[in-house]
Amino acid sequence: MQTLGIVGGIGSGKSTIVSLLCELKKCFVIGADELGHRILLKGDLAYDQVVETFGESILDENGQIVRRRLGDIVFADREKLNALNTITHPIIYNEIKVQVERCKEEEKWDFVIIDAALLIEIGLVPLTDRIIGVFSDEQTRITRLIERDHFTKEQVLERINKQKKWEELEKVSHYIIDNRFTRENTKEQLKALLEKIMKGY
Repeated sequence: MQTLGIVGGIGSGKSTIVSLLCELKKCFVIGADELGHRILLKGDLAYDQVVETFGESILDENGQIVRRRLGDIVFADREKLNALNTITHPIIYNEIKVQVERCKEEEKWDFVIIDAALLIEIGLVPLTDRIIGVFSDEQTRITRLIERDHFTKEQVLERINKQKKWEELEKVSHYIIDNRFTRENTKEQLKALLEKIMKGY
């Protein structure tokens, strides 16, 4: 069993890569975004600290954190984003480490996949055997996010500009998938890549 890290900026199509990998091989997927969402839920690991730091204006009528409101605050202010990351990143790292170790003990997966836009920032690189970088050009990413999340172009660019540039992600990647084209094209790239990985290249 190998652990694969998936990196790529917002809108690059990491979820498509993960979905296709699961079609091709027996994979256990650990989604850092999903973990990040879960730990913000009322009563979960990051909730109290985040509310204490950012105030009750981020809560809905049921006391749950509204991630869109929180996002609008942190993506407009680098210091506030750093404050959020200081709270959430260690928790996410620990949760992922536990899941990877559990999967190794089970010995029933071809791959464990760590899907994390912030793989580097959270410190997850040492938990991976290989890293796949997912590339899409900026305009493609903007179009996808406007269609998927109904963001304005300004909101999309704000989020893109807060993340690491592609050149930095490329440096830590052992393999690159070009995800600008069709799903079938991406699937063929992944098939070839998996052959390399299985042969130890």
